[in-house]
Amino acid sequence: MGKGLRTALATVLLGGLLGYLVTGLGGPLIEEMALFGNRESTEARRYMIAVLENEPETLANLTPKGDVVSRAMQYLQSDESQGQWTPLSLTYLGGLTKGGLQVHNYAIELRSASGREQFIPLALTLANGKVIRRE
Repeated sequence: MGKGLRTALATVLLGGLLGYLVTGLGGPLIEEMALFGNRESTEARRYMIAVLENEPETLANLTPKGDVVSRAMQYLQSDESQGQWTPLSLTYLGGLTKGGLQVHNYAIELRSASGREQFIPLALTLANGKVIRRE
């Protein structure tokens, strides 16, 4: 009975170790494969940098063409917000691509002029390389 128990225990231990190694080495490789579509898009990253660096021209290039009033409001909002908040960090939380749509999630850490720090979650929805929704 002792030999059977040792064999069973060795099998369980070896199986656990093998499973751990396969998961540890194979997980990152599977994640890197384009099949999962969770990579950050270049357009989403450029849009977020433009938001944080207050670049209305870049924002205008990365959004669908709208009417003149919408564009003017975008420039006005950009000018009004300048200096009120200082960005501290931008973290990409992940995203998903399905068909022609992409959704990318971010967390932004900001500091107000009074010194208060705050995290803000932000989700971007892109279609054809243009940001069509920001929430």
